[in-house]
Amino acid sequence: MAVQDGILLATGLHVHSCYHSDDAVTSCRSSAHQAGVGTIFDRVLTELVSKMREMKMDKTELGALKAIVLFNPDAKNVSCSTEIEQLREKVYGTLEEYSRTKYPDEPGRFAKLLLRLPALRSIGLKTLEHLFFFKLVGNAPIDTFLLEMLEAPLQ
Repeated sequence: MAVQDGILLATGLHVHSCYHSDDAVTSCRSSAHQAGVGTIFDRVLTELVSKMREMKMDKTELGALKAIVLFNPDAKNVSCSTEIEQLREKVYGTLEEYSRTKYPDEPGRFAKLLLRLPALRSIGLKTLEHLFFFKLVGNAPIDTFLLEMLEAPLQ
């Protein structure tokens, strides 16, 4: 998996915990500001979590969006981009069918879900930028930091 995709996926997992609990939002905001990523966190809240709550996005939809971000055939040095593209297309199709079946009274729901993707990707890029800055300032190599972050259990 490409580093950026892993970061985006990790960002999505964090968004999931904030989406379901106001207490988690308060706790996460405090931790984010202490860690120096308060701006990114506030952007996640504004551009993702609030919109997810407005449309009452469910776990299946969130999981599909995370998979779409993860399956990035344009990621650098990917050797099987055709297979990754096929996986992504399957997720798109499945999400569209799911939205149509589960929410028949909301014909534009699939499009609204897809509109969350640019914000998720953009926030992921900001996170990546912050991690590279961390590498320049901190002592730990970025690969070690990323592995620890991606393997950490959800709280």
